[in-house]
Amino acid sequence: MRYYSPWGGHALEFFLAASLYHARKISFASAAHMAGLDFDAFQTRLNEHFEQGYVIADECVLEVIDTIEENL
Repeated sequence: MRYYSPWGGHALEFFLAASLYHARKISFASAAHMAGLDFDAFQTRLNEHFEQGYVIADECVLEVIDTIEENL
């Protein structure tokens, strides 16, 4: 018997990869590969299921703000 997933093909791989990515254990590229999706498809599915494609670390945002302030 074949199981149908309402979340699309390879749901297990996708949600495992998304969980590891959101926990910041693997990179976006690694998560997309683990899910068996290309970069754009992985981002699209993240947006569909989590309403957020990329996870940006607070440190990165603060670094960008500091850089902008230094150049004003």
